[in-house]
Amino acid sequence: PRVSVYYCKPDEWRGLMLGGEIEIISDRDIKKTLWQEGWEMYYPEGADDTDYAVLGLFPKIVNYYHQLDSLKFDL
Repeated sequence: PRVSVYYCKPDEWRGLMLGGEIEIISDRDIKKTLWQEGWEMYYPEGADDTDYAVLGLFPKIVNYYHQLDSLKFDL
C-alpha cells in the first residue's frame, strides 16, 4: 500500500513529508530488537503477541518545508 507520513514543528514552520510504500515487518528478530519495556501492558505476550506489529516505510519521495520554501527529493 501507498502511504504518506508527515512530521512537523509548527512553531518553527518546518515539516518533512515521506511518501512511499509500507509493509508489515514479520521478522521476529527485528520485532524483538524494536521492543520496548512497558509495552507488556498493551501486548501481554511480548514481542510475539499477535497484536504487536511493526510497519516498514520505504520512501520514494521526500518533501521538506521551511517557512515558505520547500525542497523535493525523489529516491
